Amino acid sequence: MSFPINFVPTILIQLQSKIVSGAISLTCDAWQASNTDGYFAVTGHWIKEPKVGEWLEEEALFGFSQMNTTHNGTRLGQSLYKICNRLNIVHKVCGMASDGVLTHSALDWTYHL
Repeated sequence: MSFPINFVPTILIQLQSKIVSGAISLTCDAWQASNTDGYFAVTGHWIKEPKVGEWLEEEALFGFSQMNTTHNGTRLGQSLYKICNRLNIVHKVCGMASDGVLTHSALDWTYHL
């Protein structure tokens, strides 16, 4: 289960516009609830430049998924790619920060590129 692509149309438009000409960084987190349901969240961070020399930090939740199966590096990498591909930002992603659990997910991301 993920947010639909139209969850915040203004952010989607902004991410594809000239005011976000740079890269987008991601933070990711995965966790397991006490009932063994797994969850995965992806947040994006970028700088927009509405006017020359005016920089504004922006961030948004890009996706939140319930992982119905094992959330290993491969599955988390697939989920991360799907979220970024749906937002059409795969080519803008420059890096990812996460807790230790997701260390191998970054490697599995390259499987899709």
